[in-house]
Amino acid sequence: MFLPPVIELSLFGVADRGQPNRERVILKANTSVNLQYFMLGAGISTDNEFVRPFNNSIYYFDDLVVAAGAWIIVYTGAGQKKISQIPPQNEVAMIYHWGCQTVLFHRHDLVPMLFRVAEVTFERVYPTVLQTLVESNRERAGPADSPGSLPTPPAV
Repeated sequence: MFLPPVIELSLFGVADRGQPNRERVILKANTSVNLQYFMLGAGISTDNEFVRPFNNSIYYFDDLVVAAGAWIIVYTGAGQKKISQIPPQNEVAMIYHWGCQTVLFHRHDLVPMLFRVAEVTFERVYPTVLQTLVESNRERAGPADSPGSLPTPPAV
């Protein structure tokens, strides 16, 4: 899969790689941007051109608009979100914590990945509707039906 690079945020890389409670991913906003449209992931890269994401290492940002020039620093360990400043110009820095039990980037081929979220689809079956379908199927179940299986949804 080939995707264009994210342009709203710059990914500077990992600082203090492999050091517990210090390892962090450094990003900077190139424009005013809402962070909720981005996810940070971890992957493996062997040739500096392609990266394969891990399926269990995603950090979701909250709904927050940051100004152009703001730093976004994501520690891989546990901690509290806060706003800070980076000397000497006192640039704004949003500090986040991924909450991982161990460091993520202890090898140089393990790299952070920045994703822009564009669209999403998810199941929109409400529990009461699902329960009604299951109960309806149980009432109709005959010898050939398997108990508890869901009926085929009606065509929309």
